[in-house]
Amino acid sequence: MKKLLLPIAILACIAMACSAKAQPLQLRWKLTTGDQFESIDRQESVIDTRVEKRDTKIISSVELKSSWRVTSVTNDVATIEQTIDGISINVQNPANSTKSVAVDTSSKTRPNKSSRSLLKQIQPVIGLKLEFELSQRGAIQSVRLPQASQTKLDSLADDHPVKAILNVDRLSQTLVQASIEFPESEIESGKQWRSGDGTTVTYSGRKNIDGQQVEVLKLASGGTNLGELHFDATAGNTIACRQRNNTSNSREYRDMAVDTSVETTSTIHLQRIDAPTSN
Repeated sequence: MKKLLLPIAILACIAMACSAKAQPLQLRWKLTTGDQFESIDRQESVIDTRVEKRDTKIISSVELKSSWRVTSVTNDVATIEQTIDGISINVQNPANSTKSVAVDTSSKTRPNKSSRSLLKQIQPVIGLKLEFELSQRGAIQSVRLPQASQTKLDSLADDHPVKAILNVDRLSQTLVQASIEFPESEIESGKQWRSGDGTTVTYSGRKNIDGQQVEVLKLASGGTNLGELHFDATAGNTIACRQRNNTSNSREYRDMAVDTSVETTSTIHLQRIDAPTSN
């Protein structure tokens, strides 16, 4: 009997090792009508400018809070209504605090004089709705404004900045290209593919991040690491995405050399809201 136990134990260890090996995974969004999410999008920028030998720095952050609601799912494509709930903007000039601007549409505190005009400009955005279609593989297929939002937008002056921000054609092009579409087939750790805008996506496996098991996708462009996307394969939705981008340029202005560098960090957090239970 003891002679039999050893090979059985060895076979058991082999079986456990095989079962522990990462299995191929098919990444898919799992959405049903009525699903709801809270989204927080944040963009932080540091702009350094040198004109001749004079340096200036501007530090800014923009945070957009919105809610998502899945209104229908047809042929594996979900239609999602996104409502803009709040915006906060903070622009700091370390060299001159009097030029700093801070506004928050959800704050009850009256902003300073330099911030009031900005608050007035962004206030019409609050409550506006967008609709977009999202495939199971994560591709944004279209973006549109519901009629009520379009009517509100049309009522603004032609030169109002919100009209440029919420230009449907521009929004659609940007979001469609920026969406990360998953491969049709199953993937394993190390699998690479390209998204619509040319970003290289690498699946680096499942990891425990902040106590949650997530699939980690590394994002890169031209050999430069851009950030990560974290996907909950069990729930079937993205939970976070972080990207960093650096740009620089040089130009002449009135016979002076102007050098500008911009470092931008964008983060998105998406949280699924449990549907209320009926008594």
